[in-house]
Formats: sequence, C-alpha cells, structure tokens
Amino acid sequence: MDRTCNPVQVRLSFRRRTGGASPVDSHFFRCLARRLGTLCSGARLDNIYAPNSEVTTLVLGHPAIRDRKFLVLRAHRQQPSLALSAEKPPNPQNAPARAMWLRKRLRNRRLLEPYWDWQGRRLAWRLSPVAPDSDEPEHQFLLIDLREGCDVVDSLPAPEPVGAAWETDRAEAPWAPNPAVLDDPASGLAEEGLTPALRRELVRRLEDSRETAAGLLDELAMSRCDSFFIRSGEAVVWRPYGLEEEAAPFDDALDAAAELAGMRLDPHLERVAGREESKAQKSQRKKFSRARKAMAAEEKRLETMREEREIAQLLKAAMHTLPRREKLAEVTVDGPEGPVTIPLDPSRTVAENMDRLFRRAAKGDRGISMLQARQEELSRQEELLQAGRLPAPARQNQRKPDKSVGQSGKLQGIARFRTDDGFLALRGKNARANHSLATRHASPFDYWFHAEDGPGAHVVLKRDHAGQEVPERSLEQAAVLAGLKSWQEGSDKARIMCALCKHVSPVKGGSPGQVTVEQVERSLLVDLDATLEARLAMD
Repeated sequence: MDRTCNPVQVRLSFRRRTGGASPVDSHFFRCLARRLGTLCSGARLDNIYAPNSEVTTLVLGHPAIRDRKFLVLRAHRQQPSLALSAEKPPNPQNAPARAMWLRKRLRNRRLLEPYWDWQGRRLAWRLSPVAPDSDEPEHQFLLIDLREGCDVVDSLPAPEPVGAAWETDRAEAPWAPNPAVLDDPASGLAEEGLTPALRRELVRRLEDSRETAAGLLDELAMSRCDSFFIRSGEAVVWRPYGLEEEAAPFDDALDAAAELAGMRLDPHLERVAGREESKAQKSQRKKFSRARKAMAAEEKRLETMREEREIAQLLKAAMHTLPRREKLAEVTVDGPEGPVTIPLDPSRTVAENMDRLFRRAAKGDRGISMLQARQEELSRQEELLQAGRLPAPARQNQRKPDKSVGQSGKLQGIARFRTDDGFLALRGKNARANHSLATRHASPFDYWFHAEDGPGAHVVLKRDHAGQEVPERSLEQAAVLAGLKSWQEGSDKARIMCALCKHVSPVKGGSPGQVTVEQVERSLLVDLDATLEARLAMD
C-alpha cells in the first residue's frame, strides 16, 4: 500500500461534527504513531502555536510532507486527538506563555528518530542539537502525550504498563493477549492492551462465536495497520462486527486521525475563533464610529465651501460697480434682502477673491461627491459587521505589513514623484519620514523644499551631481508638491523656500522633522495645482 502523505487527504475540516467521548484506542494509536513518527522524521520545527490550554499546533517543514504541515494535538483524558493538517487552526492574537516556552526550545530544530509508547498513548522524537552559539538548554526529546500535552524532556519517561518498552521503526515489542480474557472480556484491563473499544468488540463477537473473537486477538497480535474504521466517535483498526454499515472505512491512519480530530477539535477551536472575532468586531465598531464622526466634520466643511458660491454670485453681479483690481478687506453689495457686507482676503484683489470663492465651491462639490461614495462604502461595511461578518481587512490572523521594511522596493513613509523633466522628487508622509529624508535619502547637492512660515512636508529633488542644472519647471513642481502638504494647502498660492540639502540639518534634541536651514537658495511663489500630485506620482 502506498504510504505517501497526501495533503488533500489529511486536511482537517474545522467545522462542527458529532461524535462520542472516548480516549484514542491504543491499537489505533500504535498504527498512527508508527506512521506519523516515521513520516515526520527529519522535519524542521518552524513554529509552535497554542489556540488554548489543551491544543498545541506544531508547524513542520519537510519535503516528505509537501511544504509545511500542521501537527495538531489536543491533550485530553476523554477526547484527545493527534493529526496532520494542511490548515492552521485559529489562534489567539497573543501567544500564551506555554507556546512561547516551547518556541524558545524547539524552533528550527529537527525531529530525528521516532519512539512511541502505544499503550501510554505517547509519541516522541529525538531532537537535533541546538546551535553552538545558543544559550538554550540541550533538551533531547520532543514528547507528545495525548493526556498531558506537548513537552521537551531530557530523557524518555518510563513506558506503560510496567515492563513495556518504547518502540521504534526498527524494534517493536510483540503483544500477546491471554486467550483466557475471552471468558470475561468486560473485566480486561486497558493497561494490558484491552481498551474499552476492544472489550466491547470482543463481547459482540463472542455473541457469534469464540473463534471470531479469538481471530481478532490474533490479528491485533500481528500489529497490522492496513485498514481503519471510525464509528460513534472512535477510531479502531478492526471492522466493527455486525455494524459494518455504520463504520466509515479508511486506508491510512492519517486520514482516520484527521477525521477524528475534526470531531473532537471543532467546538473548542470555534470558541477561540469566536473570542477573537468578537474582539475584532468591537475594534471595528470603534473604527467605524470614528470614521462617521470624521466624515460628518468633513461634510460640514465641504458644505461651507459650497455655500461660498452664493457669495461669489453676489460679487459677480456687482463686479461692474466694484474696484475689481483693488485689494480690500471687505465690500458691500446689494443682496436679495438688502445690502450685504462680504469679508475679503486683503492679500488678493476683489476679482481674485471672486475667482477663489468659485473654485472653492467647485472643490466642495467634488469633495461631496467623493464623500458620498465613502459614506456608502462605510454603510456597506457596517451592514456586514451587523450581520456578524468582519470586513476582509479586519479579519483575525491577517499579518500586518512590516513597518520596518519598505514594500515592493518603495521608500517606507516617503512618496515618490517624477517631474515632467524626469527628476525624482521625494516627499515625507510624516515627521519620521521627513527626518529620514534629511538624514538618509538626500545627497548634499540635492534641493530641499519646504513651506515658509509654517509646518509642512519636506520635499527633496534629487540630482545626479552638483553641476547638474534643474529646469525651472521641475523646481516649481517640487515647490507645489511641498505646498500641497503644508499649512498653505487651502490657498491658491504658496510661498516655498528652496535650499541645498547640505545646508539643512536636523535640530539636535528636537523632535523628528525639525531642521535648521543655514542658507536659503531662493523663495518661490507657486500656484497650487491639486492635480499635479496624481499626474507626477510614481507609487
């Protein structure tokens, strides 16, 4: 029979099933331990998880088991299970202390020779030595006990019963039951290999004939492992006599163990998943509530901008009576219900104020349209949460991107742009990124841009060498990129300083992003074109 492990066949299904409550039959465990111990010999222990106090998951890596497999143990007196799976059971967000203890002693070590104490339901592997430079204790064995759990020990404990021996793939102890047990099988001792499942089977067979029951004992004495059956939540190595139609047959102990684990693990793992799901749901509700408040504030701001269209219309209607080229703090015009005083920006002419009000109103229209789409998406996500389903980004067990490493070659926290003349411009997204720009990503001859008289993002325009000329258009585009992420972003124009990076240095003891500029090359007054970002963006 082909003993190759098929990952599809041994896939655990973590869904609820029904099954009885009984320990693993020792004769079945003998076949499982022999199969599992030999198959996993040579595997690397990549990681260890502990969904709860009873369940331990060992992540194995070995070509013989086709990539990583999960060896899932549930240690329990009445409903233990041990099986290989291609699926990782759900885990709590924070690993418990027991899992961390095992990781410290097992991670990256290999499973060597297997040993099994089949009547004691224990399986062990000798472990590869720890790394020479490691300060971890040199434990010799990984011990899996279906009753006590997973442990790392210096030597194998005494096997059960007294006088028995640990078996290996090269040395197995014969099992020779006393035929007298057939006189009263119900009184047989489990310590002698007469498990509850075997005693019940012998009673059924004795109802037919003594020879039928004796034949089963002879088969078990041969330790054959070529067929397995599950009935009423028990896995056995014999076909239940007279109950063949009720028993599910299996050709491989791994398949039978996976089926049994599906029956016994699911309710406990579902509780783990449920706890993590409820935490994620609570977090998601808070996130949605904050988003609603932010959207309400944004909607109020955009509506205020849209209302400026009425003021602009009043200015437009009265423009022929106003000094359109003068800079005034306010003007009075005729409104529908009488004279209306309109405050103006004194740094702009009356005509420029009118144009600015129209542009802001148009910007408010566009913003409202985009905001409505975001509100609809948020409503959809809230409906999913109400139905008990987490939106995909909030699902548990999703790995978060490593913040210390850039993704796909991008500079972490730094936006990249390419000017129309082909120059690379870098802009910080936060204070730490601004600090990184000034200290790590800029050459002394690069140009640095920042909004004057207020906070804003840092922009660095890269050059190949100190003598390279930069066209005016690229300088202005870099200045616009700085102005769009500064305190002047709501204005039509922005005043931006430009300096060589060699004249820009971080403030000692200051917060990230604070710099001292020793010499400014020039000051640029640029029109803030909001479409420039999207057109020049590389990311």
